[in-house]
Amino acid sequence: MKKLVLCFLVSASLIACRNQETKKAETPVDKKSGTFTSLDKKSAIIKQIIEGYLTGDSSINSPLVRKYYADTAKVYQHIGNNQENGKTVETQGTQEFLHGLSGNHHALYSNINMTLDNIKTLVFSDGRVVTTVYTLWSGTGKLTKEATTVPVHQAYHWSGDKIVRFDMFFDPTSLRKEIAAATKK
Repeated sequence: MKKLVLCFLVSASLIACRNQETKKAETPVDKKSGTFTSLDKKSAIIKQIIEGYLTGDSSINSPLVRKYYADTAKVYQHIGNNQENGKTVETQGTQEFLHGLSGNHHALYSNINMTLDNIKTLVFSDGRVVTTVYTLWSGTGKLTKEATTVPVHQAYHWSGDKIVRFDMFFDPTSLRKEIAAATKK
């Protein structure tokens, strides 16, 4: 019995004398983390906008621009020699640019196509919502007759149900070549 009481006292002493548990510091919120999906309404809207662009028909494309882009939306074309002080220059005349993008491209190219299988909406932990598109744009120059395929990345930044910023990343070599051929004509 003495051994049992002694064992109990030693165990109780060990438990009582152990170090106090320290609380871990709060983990900071990673503003660059979040979730993504391709089955949401915003991804479907971007697919609809791209499909409108592919028609080359302003009667289809312009209503989509009016419906989904904020009047104050900003456009940035992240291409070579379009930067000042280390930042990409905002495209001037945003509304005219957005309404004319499809028609302008279809005036220079035929057989325009884009892959539509990689559209995702990212919801960041800080509340930002951005729909991204990774695509291959292809077309045949109407003046140069050259077929081209260009990898393109697009990012559509949302505020509620409106696009407030549109970023495009692409190699403009083919486009510049086609514009140069058009201006020589």
